Amino acid sequence: INANSYSIPNVLSSYTTYFFRVISRNAVGQTEGPVWRFTTMYSDAGNFEGFESGDFSSFSWNLTGNADWEITDSTIFAGTYSAKSGAIGNNEISELSISMNVETAGNISFYRKISSEAGADELIFYIDGVMQENWSGEEDWSLVSYAVSAGFRTFKWSYDKNVSSTSDDDSAWIDCITFPALDQTPHVAPQNLQLNITGNDVVLTWDETADATLYKVYYSESTNTADFLLLDTTPETSYTHINGIAAEKMFYYVTAQ
Repeated sequence: INANSYSIPNVLSSYTTYFFRVISRNAVGQTEGPVWRFTTMYSDAGNFEGFESGDFSSFSWNLTGNADWEITDSTIFAGTYSAKSGAIGNNEISELSISMNVETAGNISFYRKISSEAGADELIFYIDGVMQENWSGEEDWSLVSYAVSAGFRTFKWSYDKNVSSTSDDDSAWIDCITFPALDQTPHVAPQNLQLNITGNDVVLTWDETADATLYKVYYSESTNTADFLLLDTTPETSYTHINGIAAEKMFYYVTAQ
């Protein structure tokens, strides 16, 4: 080009490292500039977690087990920070989890890295308590993705050590988590929720909530938050669940927005 600036014409790929160098030429010869390196990221405001806040404050994370996960700047995939499993001993665990309302079915993706005793100490990823995949040994950063259905979901990353031996860095890391589309509209519970049985149907009624335009009705056959599914959305202050008594037990809740 014959200019002192240049705009890249195409959209760059996410999570990709690029290298650039400017070479200046004239009739006498050429001069090579330094190599510039940068890694692109992806951020969709409400559903991306790159731990760039330097803590766990961007989402409602739960840290459990024998030692808490921590934020680190020493081993990262992109940006400045990543999350690292806590320092634990043999036969111990370090867990990081989050529960959220997934608005529409999609995928959760993240980068993970592990340095542990192969076949023994492992990073395990769960959705609603069901193991999706596990890793152990020496594995560098790699992107993984899993299908997620709509409703309340719990995602958990657990670093588990066996009863003996330690190898390598004895840690696991995650970074650049992209959650599926989340329902982040502020919700409140309407007052005076009532349930009545009419034949095989369950009829729910509740008081009108000031400024609310929609009500979401959720149901489950257990009280486990992760098991609740969105039944329907209605502008009315009542809802009839056809054949709702077919199950031995059924639990409901309603949110206003």
